[in-house]
Amino acid sequence: MADDSPPVFVIESAEFDHPIAEAVWWACISELRAIKPGNVSVFSEGHGMRVGDFTNSAKCIAQILAQPDISVGERIIQSVRGTWRLVGRNTNLGIILLAASLTHAALKLDRPNTLQDQLKLELDTLGVNDTRLTFDAIRLASPAGLGSSDKHDVTGEAKAPLLQVMRVAEHRDRIAKQYTSGYEDIFDYGLPLYNELIDSGMREDWATAGVYLGFLKQFPDTHIQRKQGADTAEAVRREALNLYTQFMRAEQPELVRPRLQAYDEKLKQQCINPGTSADLTVATLLAYRLELIANQADGSSA
Repeated sequence: MADDSPPVFVIESAEFDHPIAEAVWWACISELRAIKPGNVSVFSEGHGMRVGDFTNSAKCIAQILAQPDISVGERIIQSVRGTWRLVGRNTNLGIILLAASLTHAALKLDRPNTLQDQLKLELDTLGVNDTRLTFDAIRLASPAGLGSSDKHDVTGEAKAPLLQVMRVAEHRDRIAKQYTSGYEDIFDYGLPLYNELIDSGMREDWATAGVYLGFLKQFPDTHIQRKQGADTAEAVRREALNLYTQFMRAEQPELVRPRLQAYDEKLKQQCINPGTSADLTVATLLAYRLELIANQADGSSA
């Protein structure tokens, strides 16, 4: 019999006037509703953070990221400041860094460009002021395991466009890698996988769990690398590969739930949080919803 026990925490719905704000909220909340070993979800809090911290953060940044006439850097710093005022901790820096450029591109989308085409164009226009505001945001959020860099360190003065700065960090930070690759992991891996699982009839929460496991097995999580080292990140990746294989082969994804929950408990006991994989999952869901919005707009204007 499939194990489909209900979540421990229930998330209240929220309404937004702007479809992009709703898309940000939906992406953040959908990710919370999926079982994600090592990461906070409605099935298990952890790492000193509560589900409510994430829902409040999501509601805050949804409104900010949907503003039409601000820069990517302004989206980032306003979102981090809003989150900090609301919950007093860093719950979503990676999500903000990824979502700021995605929503900016969606707001600027000029057909026949695809969302990814527009995103690449917008990334190429990022300037030094975007870097300065992003540095301010990162310093405020104070993410764990940040470390330092000989070039373009966030504790110093911003002297180069944001894309150039991200190129220096891409080898140690998968979120920076999205900027330099045009969000390759999202559009070439995460989004096709999510669409495949949804098209197969899988429920949204399980499709989201599948994407999370997919990212976790695809490469060592860079948040784990920064905090616990490369060996730990690789060990988690190998175990995620086993779980992903079981998940994809299962007749029903619910059958894998006990193994996912057991690994979730193990990782949290060891204070291991695959935060980058979770952030990439949110970005995948956001890209999915933003593409739907764009397609619906095309249909209504035809």
